[in-house]
Amino acid sequence: MLVPFLNRPEKFTASLVWGASVGGVILILLTALCILVLGIDFTARNLYPSFVLAKKISIGHFLERVEVLLAGAWFLSIYIKTTITFYISALGLAQTCELRSYKPITMPLGVIMVVLSSWNLPRKFGFPMRLFICCFFL
Repeated sequence: MLVPFLNRPEKFTASLVWGASVGGVILILLTALCILVLGIDFTARNLYPSFVLAKKISIGHFLERVEVLLAGAWFLSIYIKTTITFYISALGLAQTCELRSYKPITMPLGVIMVVLSSWNLPRKFGFPMRLFICCFFL
């Protein structure tokens, strides 16, 4: 769906293979590093072993708290994924409804996305967060 918007669509396949390969190698190295440093059992039980691994980095008591960089990279990647997914959803829905532009769909789709994401909140946020989100859009 995004291929027509690329500058050089003929390089799409090569870029896709290269990006998937680099990402796979990074995941394999990160998993191996977590297992070697933290151990198999702790890595398997922990929800974010790479974050725990980043907490353990200390170079000369000068370079510490590196997990902030990891968290920043995670937030940035989540933002980019959400933005691309939202754009593709709006574009696909506009093409399905045979609209000339995707822009009139963005606001209703955004409201639907926020409401559906509030249903996915853990129970510890509970009713007050859902009430805040619902009142925010009224």
